[in-house]
Amino acid sequence: MKKWLILSAATLFLAACQDEEANEPVNEVEQQIEDAFGTDVAIPSLQNHEIGLAYFEQDPETEEIQTAQLIYQTTTKPMEGFTVENWAEQNNLQLIQGDLFKDAPLAELTIFPETYGSMDRAEVREIAGEEVDFAVIPGHARDTAYIGFDKEGAGYLVKYHLAQNQTIDEALRFAEQIIEGLN
Repeated sequence: MKKWLILSAATLFLAACQDEEANEPVNEVEQQIEDAFGTDVAIPSLQNHEIGLAYFEQDPETEEIQTAQLIYQTTTKPMEGFTVENWAEQNNLQLIQGDLFKDAPLAELTIFPETYGSMDRAEVREIAGEEVDFAVIPGHARDTAYIGFDKEGAGYLVKYHLAQNQTIDEALRFAEQIIEGLN
C-alpha cells in the first residue's frame, strides 16, 4: 500500500513540475533577447529548419545591442575553416548560439529593440489582424520576401528566401507565428 502512495505522490509531483516548465520561455534564445530588449518577443519555428545561428549585433563604439539576428538553416553542413567564435569577434557580434553553415539560409529574422523602421516600395498587407510592410525582391538565384512590422515594443524584419519549394504563403505564415505569439 505504501508503494502505491509513494508512486501516486511522485506522479503528482512530476505533473506539478511539468506545469511549471510549461510557463517557462520557449527557449534560451528567446529569453536572452527578451532580457536584452526588456520586452516580450516571439520566435517562430520552421518545420524541419532549426535556428542555425543566433547573435546580437552591437554598436562598435558603445557595444550596445542594436539587433538580434536569427538564421534558419536549410542544412546542417558546418562551414569548414572558420570558427563561429572568431567570426563573431571579428564582426563585433555577441554569439547567442549556433554555428556557421555552408548553405544559404532559408529565413532570417532580425529583431529590433523598439521598431524595425520602414521599407521602401513595400505594400501594406494584413496578417493576423496586424498591418505589415511586405515586398518581394527579385534575386539572381532566388527571390526574397521581406515582411516588416512592430509588435509589443519590438520591431521584426523577416527575410524569407524563396527557393524552388518555398512560397510567399509560407513566408506570410512565418510572420503570422510571430504576431500570434504576442497576442
